[in-house]
Amino acid sequence: IKEKFPKFMEEADIVVAPLEVDVYNRAKSYIKFLEYSSALKPGVYQEITPYEEIVVDGENGFLARRAEDWYQKMKKLAESVSLRKKIGEKAFETIQEHTIQKNIFRYADFFKKIMS
Repeated sequence: IKEKFPKFMEEADIVVAPLEVDVYNRAKSYIKFLEYSSALKPGVYQEITPYEEIVVDGENGFLARRAEDWYQKMKKLAESVSLRKKIGEKAFETIQEHTIQKNIFRYADFFKKIMS
């Protein structure tokens, strides 16, 4: 995957992360958003808890629930290079705010609480 992922990201214009809406997937993280956004790729994500926590619909990605939503949002991205660029850049900015370096105090506080 180390060799394939960068090539895949280089070739992709739009990424998608569909999930079944169930208890298992609601417990997942938004790791796909982080991975795709690190490559400045705009995406359409399942409208489900993990992605709802980080994706602001229409700003740093798109959220979709029904087939029609998926179609419309992917179509919108497919038809506009400037929108793809804008969404990809905003997604990248979003993940910059979620780095360990920017949030180290939150981790430190967490560990202080559980150790005391």
